[in-house]
Amino acid sequence: MIAAGVDERVRSHLAHGDEASARALLVEHFDRPLLAVCREIVRDPAVAEDMKQETFERAFAGLAGFRFESSVAGWLLRIARNRCIDHVRAKETRAVVAYDPHDLDPAIDATAEAAADDRQQVELALASVEDEDRELVLLHHVHGVSYGELADSLGLAEGTVRMRMSRALGRMREAIEHARRAEVAASNRRHRMRMMLAGVGLGLALFGATSYLYLGVIRPQQEQAAVLQAELQRLQEEERKAHEELQAAMARGASEDELRLLRDQVAAAQQAAATTPDPDGPVTSDTNSRSTVMRSITRPPATGTSTSGGGCMGPLCGLMR
Repeated sequence: MIAAGVDERVRSHLAHGDEASARALLVEHFDRPLLAVCREIVRDPAVAEDMKQETFERAFAGLAGFRFESSVAGWLLRIARNRCIDHVRAKETRAVVAYDPHDLDPAIDATAEAAADDRQQVELALASVEDEDRELVLLHHVHGVSYGELADSLGLAEGTVRMRMSRALGRMREAIEHARRAEVAASNRRHRMRMMLAGVGLGLALFGATSYLYLGVIRPQQEQAAVLQAELQRLQEEERKAHEELQAAMARGASEDELRLLRDQVAAAQQAAATTPDPDGPVTSDTNSRSTVMRSITRPPATGTSTSGGGCMGPLCGLMR
């Protein structure tokens, strides 16, 4: 920031013939403001440094003859602007860099701070205004150059400088507000994305749990039930064939030994089928009933019991003859 009373101090040094102290005072107070102006115009940090040095050299050469008809700041800024403009015209090119972010290190005044929360927003706001207006904002709000000194260096009325400053700050506020709205929208999108990903993660977790339950529990049970069902059907088929062979043997009047052998086969087939686990659950009362029926078929008649009288009951009596 440019301290007050610089002009009086420079005038005092020159009046006492101490030009070296006057030069040192100029470098101390105007080094950064002049560099900012040069960077803004030539858009090249290295060239801006050269332009600043040339500005000081020209100012030092004319310092003894300076009449203080304008402020020292306005005089130096005018020299810097003219030298940089001559350089740009000679080169007919301008680089990309708009300004040095280090120029924003000093605190910006309350007007700009009220519109910006952080350094990034200030840089974005500065980038939104025209080159000439950005130069005014940097010199006044960062480097402390007064409106009068700016007007003197630009050859403009102070009211014009104030109007341009107000317009630039208004555009900066609009740029910051737009950036804030964009950030809120982006934050909302990120939140929705996180919620969506959380939902996808929950869905994948449920799918994984369901897959584990099916592949680890349900499917093995289904496969085991299918194996048991096939085995039970095979045993039932053997039981049926044993019944048919017993009936055929009794019908042709086979010997008692042959009938006993066939009855043993029927009993073995029935026992195997009865002891096979039910694919759909535990052994039911139907299986127990089947066992009772088979025992009635395969049990040999008691000694002295008639096979043709009332001692044989039911439709199965014919099989026992």
